[in-house]
Amino acid sequence: MIFLLALIIRLIYLWQYYGTPFYLVPMWDAAEYYNMAEALSRGQSHVSFAYRPPLYPLFIALSNLIFGVSLLWFRIIQIILGSFACMLIMKFGERLFDRRAGIAAGVIASLSGLMFFYDLEFSPTSLILLLNLLFLWEMLEVVERDGSPIQAGLYFGLGLLAWPIALPFLPVALIWIYLNQRRIPYFPTRSGLSDAQVVWRKRLKSLSVPGGVLAGLLIPLILSLFLHIAAGWGTVMLSGHGGVNFYIGNNRNADGISANLPGIGVGWDWKIVHNQAEAATGERLNIAQVDDFYWKQGFSEIAADPLRWITLMIRKALLFWNHTEISNNQDFYYHAHKFPLFGRLMWLGFPLMLIPAFMGLVAGWQKRGVKLFGFFLLIYFIAVTVFFVNARFRHPVTPLLIILAAGGISYLIRQRSLLSYKRWSIIAAAGLIGAFLPFAVDSRINTKSFDYGYFTEGNAWERIGDLQKAEESYLQAAKANPTAPYVHFKLGELYREQRDHRKAEEYYRLELANQPDYSKAWNNLGIVLLESGRDEDALSCFMRAAVGRPPMGESVRNAARIWGERGLNAAEADDWRSAKRCMENALELMPTDPMYRTMQLRCCMMLEEGASIRVQLNDLTAKYPDFPPAVELMREFNEKERKKTNAMRSR
Repeated sequence: MIFLLALIIRLIYLWQYYGTPFYLVPMWDAAEYYNMAEALSRGQSHVSFAYRPPLYPLFIALSNLIFGVSLLWFRIIQIILGSFACMLIMKFGERLFDRRAGIAAGVIASLSGLMFFYDLEFSPTSLILLLNLLFLWEMLEVVERDGSPIQAGLYFGLGLLAWPIALPFLPVALIWIYLNQRRIPYFPTRSGLSDAQVVWRKRLKSLSVPGGVLAGLLIPLILSLFLHIAAGWGTVMLSGHGGVNFYIGNNRNADGISANLPGIGVGWDWKIVHNQAEAATGERLNIAQVDDFYWKQGFSEIAADPLRWITLMIRKALLFWNHTEISNNQDFYYHAHKFPLFGRLMWLGFPLMLIPAFMGLVAGWQKRGVKLFGFFLLIYFIAVTVFFVNARFRHPVTPLLIILAAGGISYLIRQRSLLSYKRWSIIAAAGLIGAFLPFAVDSRINTKSFDYGYFTEGNAWERIGDLQKAEESYLQAAKANPTAPYVHFKLGELYREQRDHRKAEEYYRLELANQPDYSKAWNNLGIVLLESGRDEDALSCFMRAAVGRPPMGESVRNAARIWGERGLNAAEADDWRSAKRCMENALELMPTDPMYRTMQLRCCMMLEEGASIRVQLNDLTAKYPDFPPAVELMREFNEKERKKTNAMRSR
C-alpha cells in the first residue's frame, strides 16, 4: 500500500515536471553525472571520473545500456527505487516501534516533497539514501536474525561509491556490530574443549561478524582503487573531490553553505581546480596529489586562525538543522513556486521532523536499532559539517528522522499515562532542542527572491536553444536580485551572440560592478569593444582579465593579438620602429609565440639593428623547423647578407 502511494505521488509529480526545461536539461552537477554516463555508454573516459564517486554514473550508464539513452526511463527507475525506499522506511518503523509508527513513517516518506524531488533528479542523493537504509537494515538483520555481514558491508561500500560522506561511520558500525553480536551464544560446550578454548572460539566467531562487514565493504572499494590507478589518477579509492570540498568549507572566507573556491568563486570546474593546484606547487600532479594539496590547504587555513574556524564550525553545525532548505543545484523555493505538488509538500521534511524525531530518539534509546540510528545521525552530521552544508548533503538522513518522528509520536500516544515525570521531562527536553535548532541561526537566504531559480531556468532554456525564453528568465533573475552573480554576464553573452554590442557592453559592465575581478567578463567585454573598433579599451579589458579570477590565458592571447595587429599595420606603413615596439609588447605577453618573434626579428632586420639576428633566427628555425614565416625570414636574411657581402667585394 505504501509502495503504491509513493508511486502515485511520484508519477503525479513526473506529470507536472515532464517537458519543462528542468526536466529536459540536467543542470550543474546533474549535467556532469549525465555526461559521465553518456561517455561510459560510448566506452569513453571523462575528466570528472577522477573527481566524482563512480557508482552513480555507472548506474545511469547501465540504464542507458538496457533502455537506451532516455530522460524518462531513468527517472522511472529512480521512482521505483524511491517508492521501495518508502516501503523500507515503513518496515523500519514497524521494526523499531510498532505497526502504527511504520504506517505513519511510510506515509510521510511517500508525501515528503524532497523525497520525491530527488527521485526525479540526476543526482546520487536518492541512491545514497536507499543504500544507507539497506545497510542499516542488514546490520539489524545480522544481530537480530540471520543476516549477512558481507551483504551489509557491500551495501555500505556501494553507498560510499555513490557519495563517501558516511565513511567515518565505519569504525562505529564495526564496534556496534561486534558488541551486539558478542551477546549471542555461538557454541555449546563440547567434550574435549576446555572452558578457555570455548571462550576463544566464541571471541573468534564474534570477530568474524565485523570482519565480514569489512570484507563486503572492501570488495567495491578495492575495485574502485584499481580502476583509478589503472586510469593514471593515482591512489584514489573513492573520488578526488574530498580535499577541494574540505578547503571550500574551511577557508577564511567560507560561509558554511556556498561552494566558493577561494580566488575563483562559484564558477569553477575540475580543470580550474587541477590547474590551481599545479600553479601553486609548480609541479605536474595526478588526481591523488591534487586532492592531497587541497586537504593540506584546508588544514593550513584552520591552523592560521583556529578561533575563526571554531566559530565557523558552530555555524555549520547549526545550519545542518536549519529550517531553510539550502539550495545547491536547484532553487527549491522557486521549484515549489513552479510545481504545485512539490510546493504543497515541500514543508513535510527535515525541519518539521526534528521535534518528534529527537523525542523518539530519546524514547526508544534502549532499543539497539534506535541506538544504531542515533550513532549514524551523529557521525553523518559531523561529517557533513566538516565540509559545508546544503539540503542535498543532509537529505540522506531524512528517512531516519521520519522513522524516529513517527516512532516518537506513537510511543507518546501509547505511553502518555504510564511515563514518569522524570521520563517525560527528558523526552520534552529533547523535543525543545528539536524546536530550537531549526531557528538557532539565520541562514541569510532570501527564500522569496527566486533569482537563482530564474537563472537556472535561463541556463536550461539556453541549452535547449530557446534564446528568447533564456533572455526572459535572465532578466527576471536580474530584476529579482540585481547583485546576483553571473546573471548579467549571461545576458551579455546572449547579446554578444546577437551582435548587439551596446547591450552586451552594458550587461558585462553590470556584471563587473558585482564581480570586479571576474576575468571572463573582462575578456568578453574586451572582445565586444574590439569588434566595435575600440581596441585601446579592449586592450585594457584583456589586461584586467589576465590578472582576474580565474586567470585567463585567452585574454593574454587577445591582448598580444592587438599588439601584433598594430605591429603588422605599422609594418605595412613602413614604420618599422613602431612595428618593432608593438611586437616586443606582444612578446612580453606571449614570449614563446613564433609569429611575434619572427615579426620582431623582421623589424630588426629592416632597421638593420642587432648583431645577433642570425643567432636568434637559427634558434627560432631550430625550434620551429616547419614554421613557414620563420623559414622564409631566414631565407630573406641570408639573401640580404649575401647581397651585402657581394656589394662589399665589388668595391
